[in-house]
Amino acid sequence: MNYKPLDIPNFELISNKVFDYVQTNTDILLGDAFWNWTNAQQVLTLIPELRTTLDRLNLVVDQISIIKTKPRSNLRVHIDYDKEPRILWPIRNCQGSYTKFFDVDPSNILEQRGIKNDIYYLILDPEKATLIDTLELTQPVMFKPWIAHGVWTNPECDEPRLTMTIKFKNDTSHVFSKD
Repeated sequence: MNYKPLDIPNFELISNKVFDYVQTNTDILLGDAFWNWTNAQQVLTLIPELRTTLDRLNLVVDQISIIKTKPRSNLRVHIDYDKEPRILWPIRNCQGSYTKFFDVDPSNILEQRGIKNDIYYLILDPEKATLIDTLELTQPVMFKPWIAHGVWTNPECDEPRLTMTIKFKNDTSHVFSKD
């Protein structure tokens, strides 16, 4: 299993509040960066519903980032640096776009750095990657970022796809096994 849907009844309220945070407290929408770190404590203070939800799941936040994917684009198949499960949370324009997971030969992987010096692993020849799963992000999920994946945005959407990803300080196996 590459991801597990999380039952969070008020996730849309939280998504809307995160979008408000992005608009009023960051320059994410103006920039070109794909990966955007936030001030996690500020996010949790301004959005107490998110803190309550994560507390209820017994998860201690380490880092909250906003992922911005340009409209009508595909994010190349890659592997994130993290080796622990993270939450992936829809914020805006996720319907009709897909995260696809792949099996990749290690010889087809190259370490890279993003605009903000974030480390990731690029799949050199995506044609040699084997599709193993597809996710339309319609609710928060816990997922394995060390599995090769890419994003195919909704071709009919004119605005960026925004997602939030949350990394934790504590073990997440009580929510989603690493295996």
